[in-house]
Parts: sequence; C-alpha cells; structure tokens
Amino acid sequence: MTLLTAEEFESQRFEFPEGGRWCELIEGTVIQYAPPEEIHGNYVLNLSKQLAHFRHHSDWRGACCFELGILAGRNPDSVLVPAISFFPDAGPFELSDEFLTERCPALVIEVISTRDRERKLNEKLTYYFERGVQTVWILGGTDKSGRELTARDGAVKSSRTNVFHSPILPDLELNVSELLSAPEWWS
Repeated sequence: MTLLTAEEFESQRFEFPEGGRWCELIEGTVIQYAPPEEIHGNYVLNLSKQLAHFRHHSDWRGACCFELGILAGRNPDSVLVPAISFFPDAGPFELSDEFLTERCPALVIEVISTRDRERKLNEKLTYYFERGVQTVWILGGTDKSGRELTARDGAVKSSRTNVFHSPILPDLELNVSELLSAPEWWS
C-alpha cells in the first residue's frame, strides 16, 4: 500500500467517494468516514449562527474556518478535517480558499455524528494536542453532550460542559443544549 503525502491527498481528494468530503489522512492512509446524518449539519448550522452573532457583536479578530484540512504530522503525513477551526492570528477570510493549512488553529470544534467519527476521536485528539492546539470542543456523540479539552503545561484537561468557553475568545459562551437543539424550522 502506498502512503500519501498531504499534498497528494489534497490533489487527489476529488477522486475519493463524495469528492473526498468525508476523508482524512492518518499517517499516509486515507480514512473514509460515513457521510454524517442530517443532525451533523444542524449542529454545524447552530454553531455557525452563534459564532456569527458573537463576531458581529464583539471585537473578535481571527478566522473561523469550516472543514479546513489541518496538517497534523509529517513522515508519514496526517491531515485532520475538523468541522470548525479558529485561527486568532489570521484575517477573517485569509484561509477561506484553502483546503489544507500548515498553520495550527488555537481552537478546534469536532462534531461527532457517526460511530466511526467517535471511534477515531481519541487518536485525533492526540494529533491536535501534539500539533499545539490549545482547546478542542466536542459536540454530539452517542451521549449527545459537550466536552471541552484544554492543553496547558503539557497536560490535557477534559470535562463535560453545558457551556463552551475558551480563553482564546474570553467573552464567547455557547450553550451546548442550544447547539444540540433542532432548528426552529423543524417544528
């Protein structure tokens, strides 16, 4: 089996099922996830709306990216594609045309909507924190909850939470039950 580099993964992604939309590269091997159910999109929509509202009503600086490939390791290469990643040192649209970045996000939001995503989560967390990500928010999973993981001084602290918050965006608070709720148009 031939291992792919991050650049080969990027150039070949449209050859994978569903245009590579639900693929990641782990140590040179393409991992194909099951397409998420509709609830995945609802969680991302709810997150997007809340983040947009916060950005509009604060002095938030940085770039919030959706499904941007994060180079998580080299030789063999790994590319992780979280639902949302935040780069405080980037301009609002600086990364919008990118599929892959070598920059390290400060905050990553993973939406766990299928069992295969849940099974790969711990492995992905290891890559994120080794890469230098400061905070990971996890939304969903079989228990439909929120988890917040932070890295400080070489240790990772994990806790279940009802409200996401981060020192990266100190005034932002996202209520997990609102993020997990069905959109108004469903009723």
